[in-house]
Amino acid sequence: MPPNSSSSPTPTRLVLFGATGDLAARYLFPALAALAENGLLPDEFHVTGVGSKDRPDDEFTASVDEALREAETPDDVRERLVAHVRYAAADVTDAAAVKDAIESTPGDGPVVAYLALPPGTYADALGALAEAGLPKGSRIVVEKPFGEGLESARALNELVREHFDERAVFRVDHFLAKQTIQNVLGLRFANRVFEPLWSNQHVERVEIVFDETLALEGRARYYDDAGALVDMVQNHLMQ
Repeated sequence: MPPNSSSSPTPTRLVLFGATGDLAARYLFPALAALAENGLLPDEFHVTGVGSKDRPDDEFTASVDEALREAETPDDVRERLVAHVRYAAADVTDAAAVKDAIESTPGDGPVVAYLALPPGTYADALGALAEAGLPKGSRIVVEKPFGEGLESARALNELVREHFDERAVFRVDHFLAKQTIQNVLGLRFANRVFEPLWSNQHVERVEIVFDETLALEGRARYYDDAGALVDMVQNHLMQ
């Protein structure tokens, strides 16, 4: 069971489950590059991208390189990060395969197990992680949507509490980390004009307009399973 993350060494290994998906390409690898550019990643930080299909390492690293180029990552940062990326094919619900992916990641010590997976796989993937065993001090990151409703979310939380230290588990909604969203609370509560007026006594309705220029971009299978309502409305937009 991972201990309190505040007392554990900084992980130098990331195992990214769902590494071939749109989320990894558009958000996660560019975010890692931004950390590296600002000196916030250890020099020997290694990433194992885990996907369901067999593919050569160089094919995967080429896709990561392309994603970082599109994100306009500086060349030296891009090259350094890509050099520390590898690929592993594994069934995320198979404890033995998950264990192999973790153990094959260069380095030692704790890992960050990042689940960028469809919500329907989380219970089995978390169970496989628990059975595989994680090095002391490891962290687990679970992307939204966390469950498909209240009952499944509660069941996932019970599974997390049964096998992992809650202090080492992070539930992430990447849109809520955007600066504009974070500034809404400050804009309201730190502003003497808005604070007394932004309430149900004075606001008739709130309209949220989300104009996305992307098409499915390889996400058809994900949307067939989760649906746009679960993917966008109940987390990104409502929150």
